[in-house]
Order: sequence, then C-alpha cells, then structure tokens
Amino acid sequence: YWTGQWNRSTSMLVSLTEDLKDTVESRKGRGDASWMLGWIFLDRGEFELSRKYFASWFNTALELFPWGVTAEASKKHFAAWYDFYLGLVDVKQGEIGSARSRLVEIGSLMPYLIPRFKNMILFYYDFLQAEIFLAEGSIEKAIAISQNLTPLGGIIYPDMEVLHNVPFFKDVLARAYRQNGEIDKAIAEYERLIVLDPQREERYLIHPVNYYRLAELYEQKGMMSEAAAHFERFLNLWHDADPDLPEIIEAKKRLSRISAISRRGTSS
Repeated sequence: YWTGQWNRSTSMLVSLTEDLKDTVESRKGRGDASWMLGWIFLDRGEFELSRKYFASWFNTALELFPWGVTAEASKKHFAAWYDFYLGLVDVKQGEIGSARSRLVEIGSLMPYLIPRFKNMILFYYDFLQAEIFLAEGSIEKAIAISQNLTPLGGIIYPDMEVLHNVPFFKDVLARAYRQNGEIDKAIAEYERLIVLDPQREERYLIHPVNYYRLAELYEQKGMMSEAAAHFERFLNLWHDADPDLPEIIEAKKRLSRISAISRRGTSS
C-alpha cells in the first residue's frame, strides 16, 4: 500500500479476512488485516468501509488480547485506540461533534491505559485534538498542539513496528502551516518528515506522498528545481503504483509543466 499499489494491497487483505480458517491464530490474522484495511480505507476516503473494518478489528481485540491485565482493563485500553481511529474518520467526514465526544472518551480512559502504551495514547489524544482544531479552522490552536505532540519514540518492539507508523500521515503541523499561509514553515516541516534523524525519538517510515506534498509547496513558492526534484523522487518511489491514482497523474502533469518552463527559459 505504501508503494501506491492500492488495489493489490486491499485485495490481499480482504482475502485474509475472508479465507483464513477459524483458529485463534487465524482470528488474530483476520483482526490484523481488518485493522490495516481500516487505515487504508480511511486514507482512500471510503469511510463506511473504514468504520466496518475498524469495528471488526476492535471486536477481535476484545476477544483475544487481555495482554496480562484483566479483561475489563484490556477493554478500556482498546476502547481508547478505537475512539482515536473512529475520531479520525469523524474528522474526515466533517462530524466534528462526534470526534470531540471521542476525544473526551479517550481522556476518561487515560487512567486505565496499559503502561507500555501510555505515550502512544497520549500522542493519539493530542493528534486527534490537532486534527479537530484544523478541521474547525482554529489553525493557531492546531499549530500549538502539533508543535508539542508526545513522541512515539523510545524502544520500538517488533510487535509495535506497524503501530508506530500509524496514522500513515503525521503531517498535521505542516498542513496547519500551509492552511495558515506559512509556506516556508510548512516546507521546513515536510523536510523534517522526509529525513531519518537518529537524534530524534521519532523514527517513522517516510511515506512517499510526503515528497509529493513538499513538491507542491516548492512549486507554489516558485522554486521549480526543488519542486521537480521532489516530484521525481515521489514518482520513483511509486513507480509500481496504480497508474490512476490522483497523485501519480498530477505529479506527472506538474513535472511535465515544470520541464516545459525550464526548456523555454533555457532556449530564451
């Protein structure tokens, strides 16, 4: 999915949710596949499917994962995650009141969190709050929250590697700067997101679309060589992507336009 092969990834994951035999291990596998489908369909704007698969994951989690605590504590812990996931769906659908209710619910569940995941839930809480502020147009509040997100860093256990990289896009601060007209700050934030810095606690995988969004900003600034370089980087990373994806079509179009402008400038 991160290489832009949307159709192939969803087909493979849907097959997992439908074809695995009914054992404890296969139920966990179906839950994991449903969880990933929830994120993918959220990203694709297919919100009812996102809700469906997140619900399937949540029901499986309640059934299979006490994680060394009581069933009631486990239920509250997973409920906080589930509220975050559905809160993001709410924001994307413009259901801000519902998203705020979920944020309040996450806050009420804080005392019951499994200690190993406390920083993760704190990050989720602040991240959802920033997304809500941004959707409401409270841009300065979104920026203030986004500048001080709880790091998801520290030791990344093998079973947490995927968890560490959701949401897929952690660019709420860059989008807030862009919406506020602070293009230079938005560029600086995207530049930060495309660099792995061993001195930072955050060590997220770099989503290829970040290069595309950065290229858009450079183009907006009139910095055409930088824009072209980042469009090219994006297209190189997504060379196996589904050809009908909007970012692929638009990146090729913009890169062609920049190249044409460059040729005219050279010939003149």
